[in-house]
Amino acid sequence: MADATVWHDIFIISQKVTRHFGLKRKLRFEPILAFTCARMDGDCLKSSGLIRLRVHRITKGKDGTWKRSNRGAVARSTIMASLGHELAHLRIDDHGPKFREFTLEIANFIRSLGEPVSRKIHGPSFGPSHYNKSKKRSRK
Repeated sequence: MADATVWHDIFIISQKVTRHFGLKRKLRFEPILAFTCARMDGDCLKSSGLIRLRVHRITKGKDGTWKRSNRGAVARSTIMASLGHELAHLRIDDHGPKFREFTLEIANFIRSLGEPVSRKIHGPSFGPSHYNKSKKRSRK
């Protein structure tokens, strides 16, 4: 998946989401570089409208620094989940129950556009609050 195509798709989908949900519409996008933020898939700076997303896999080098992996791009479903998660932060700052509900609405809308959205990337934030809780089965 070429970078230009991914960023174009991210922009188009974000415009559809922001229009549909009445969110801030003037957004900018940047990639998250491995050395700036190794443990995050996305970041939203609400005041400036800057959304950063990781689109390439990373790996920790022998010297202990994070680098772009030669294993290619992050899965499209993961990118779309991260995009939805960060767009939800335009309305809700925390990760509480309202945020989880709103991210699920956004995820379902993105899916309605024909895009895959990972359920695993953000755990309970992209599904009902009980989504990842294991259920104990009673033995009969």
